[in-house]
Amino acid sequence: QKWVRAMGVRAAGHAGRFARDVVGAALGRAPVVVDPFCGVGTVLAVANRLGLDAVGVEKNRKRAEDARALTVRADEV
Repeated sequence: QKWVRAMGVRAAGHAGRFARDVVGAALGRAPVVVDPFCGVGTVLAVANRLGLDAVGVEKNRKRAEDARALTVRADEV
């Protein structure tokens, strides 16, 4: 497994797949995905890619900004 000096969905290929599985469990059951400790926003970005609304809470301002900007490509989910 290759790790790079970055954070978010591109840092480790399995992060996007894990988030997809977690978010996928909410499909059809939850109108909004809530991530109370969203970090850089991987779960939120995956939820958005899958067509779900998502709300995240992050104490660290830089990470919150990163989460707001994070998007994922279809091949990352």
